[in-house]
Amino acid sequence: MVSYTLNPATYTCSNLGYNKATLTVADAWGNTASATCYINVIDNIAPVAKAKNVNVYLDANGKATLNANQMDNGSYDNCAFLLAFDHDGDEWTEPNRDDLYKYFDCDDIGTHQVTLYAIDKSYNYGYATATVTVLDTTRPVIKVKSNITVYLGNNGTVSINPGDIDNDSYDNCKIVSSTLSK
Repeated sequence: MVSYTLNPATYTCSNLGYNKATLTVADAWGNTASATCYINVIDNIAPVAKAKNVNVYLDANGKATLNANQMDNGSYDNCAFLLAFDHDGDEWTEPNRDDLYKYFDCDDIGTHQVTLYAIDKSYNYGYATATVTVLDTTRPVIKVKSNITVYLGNNGTVSINPGDIDNDSYDNCKIVSSTLSK
């Protein structure tokens, strides 16, 4: 009878790459011999990316930031993965802000198709696309002059426009119109 023992014999995602292993062989008379080898553990299974539609709201400065995780709708993989907006190869080693975040401003109000990537440490990836809707729900800040003086004309009337009483009103994006009412 001959027995074989490999140590370690089980590998997981934490063992990706080359791993030192020892094979020990014993014969029926109790004699043993051992040798060392390297086991290359490879993950070639791509993550499954699932994205959901999201709304992002512009802040008081007219800016919004979307984290890739906010779009996740149950992505999965056999090993660890991260979510990103591109897959240029640096997401695990030197991720830059554009890998993990999308930035929006007032020029982006409306809907956008955005691709979400699920990337594992072996750089296998899957992707999904969803709609990101950029919304401006911040009301303008209105400032008016507390007192203005107007003079009636010869016909007994005077017209004023919003600019006559505006005192540097502002909005996070842009004020497109202003009106006066009695």
